[in-house]
Amino acid sequence: ARPAHNRAHPLVTAARPTGARTDAFFDSAGEELLAGLLLAAAGRRDLTEVYLWLTRPTDPEPANILDQAGYTLMASAVRNHIDAPDKQRDGVFGTARTMVRFMTNPQAMAWVTPGRRGGQRQFDPDEFVRDPGQSLYLLSKEGEGSAGPIMTALTVAISEAAEHYSQTCPGGRLPVPLLLALDEAANICRWAELPNLYSHFGSSGVIAMTILQSWAQGEEVWGKAGMTKLWAAATVKVVGSGVGGGTFLTDLSALIGDWQAPTRSYQSGSRGHGPSHTRSRTRERIMDVADIAALPRGRAIVIGAGARPALCRTLPWMVGPHAVAIRESLAVHGIPTIEANKPVMQP
Repeated sequence: ARPAHNRAHPLVTAARPTGARTDAFFDSAGEELLAGLLLAAAGRRDLTEVYLWLTRPTDPEPANILDQAGYTLMASAVRNHIDAPDKQRDGVFGTARTMVRFMTNPQAMAWVTPGRRGGQRQFDPDEFVRDPGQSLYLLSKEGEGSAGPIMTALTVAISEAAEHYSQTCPGGRLPVPLLLALDEAANICRWAELPNLYSHFGSSGVIAMTILQSWAQGEEVWGKAGMTKLWAAATVKVVGSGVGGGTFLTDLSALIGDWQAPTRSYQSGSRGHGPSHTRSRTRERIMDVADIAALPRGRAIVIGAGARPALCRTLPWMVGPHAVAIRESLAVHGIPTIEANKPVMQP
């Protein structure tokens, strides 16, 4: 039953709109119901059956399946929601349907429903993390009907498989590190537990790379404390151009630090004495808020653990060694390239 809760929670948190208000009873009850239905559908059914059960609040089938499989407590929890008073039952089932509204997207569901993709073999996270030659790119558009919750659940499944595998490896680490490149994480991979796992990942050989558009975007997903924890646990931090947010920029300016700026003062002579000058040093910020906000394209601030912050030049793929291969791949898949948006490479 525990894996069912592990799958339900990422789906629920990833599907919840930014800033949405939650209800202490209906949200927790809806998540409990969803976990039970996922467990009932495992093995003999698929995710489409879960949504169909949510549209039939009085159907006892999922509770009966759980009873037959020996999950007595989960069966009792599902049956409790089915037998609840009408208004309460409708509220719980309606809340759960809202949590999985992505299931109404046929294109997204085709990837997680057996037989829908014309013979595609089933993805096995345990097999994937044991093969160091494999790569998996998780992409989804944001917005209503997005497959983001599925991407989040898949990311969680892969990370859990990697963690379990690492425990069987010498030193408790993966023989080849696993990179979780979470691009647009706040939009399509809203993983609530990510800040709590960041430092733990490193000890298992899992490298998490979270890419956000701004600090405020991270706070919308993980809250102020969660975003601060995520930032503190990251061993390498990269800040590019166009980053806003006054408080974040102020803290970043302080983190970059000060330098000893040389100053010289002159004093004209008087009463027979000639002019004199003195030299001294004053502390000044290396980069103030305005400097960071005006960081040009093609430049980035890199902060590594145990090292001073550095100003670096970026290398866009358009001018990198694999540019030709990437353009050919984009052409094959009908994806246009916009050369006009190529970052400017500063000398």
